[in-house]
Amino acid sequence: MRAPLAGRTAAQRTRALTRELRRQGCSVWVYTSSGRTPSYIRRWLLLYGIHVDGVVNSVRHNQALTERELSSTPSKFPPAFDIDLHVDDSEGVQLEGVDHGFRVVVVDPQDEQWAQRVLEAVAQVQAQLARQQPHRHKGPVRGYPGLTLNG
Repeated sequence: MRAPLAGRTAAQRTRALTRELRRQGCSVWVYTSSGRTPSYIRRWLLLYGIHVDGVVNSVRHNQALTERELSSTPSKFPPAFDIDLHVDDSEGVQLEGVDHGFRVVVVDPQDEQWAQRVLEAVAQVQAQLARQQPHRHKGPVRGYPGLTLNG
């Protein structure tokens, strides 16, 4: 990060984090269990200067699960949207990630270093993807298809 995140508001840290992720070539999505429309969520985030590449709400989530005919339905399922890392404040979602094969980093919103923890997790995923897909990622990986922030 160009500027330290400590001491900033959550909105400022989130804005700085999304900008840094974009600088690294990452795509940033919001994945929420809310029924609010994606356009509403995008506009609400733009009020804080936060731009996202996509929004998965409860409607899109349920459609994706129905299409995949999953017998056990997780509350979030990032692989359905080509998302490589999901950020959440719920350890339950992390357990679902283990059960359903997707990566989750759990952050505590009260932790002023949560954004740094996300960046560290992103670096780990980038390195893992580079090892798994060397033909797609030559040298250090600058980005990957998607990251979600829990809504």
